[in-house]
Amino acid sequence: MSASPLNISFRRALVGNKLLEWLNLVEKVSNIELVDGSDYFKWNVTKSGLFSIRSLYLHLIDTQSPFLYKKL
Repeated sequence: MSASPLNISFRRALVGNKLLEWLNLVEKVSNIELVDGSDYFKWNVTKSGLFSIRSLYLHLIDTQSPFLYKKL
């Protein structure tokens, strides 16, 4: 984590799973550096990085597990 501590306080103490979830989140974001500049959206499902409804549907079809209760 960075040298400066996070300036965050909570109303209640974080204990058990909540403390572990918080520490995992801090670990994931501690190395992120924010810079000035324009934000952009990249759709990682397509090679071009552009979003389309077609690419969304194709992605959903490819990634969804089969429906187990087809007879219902």
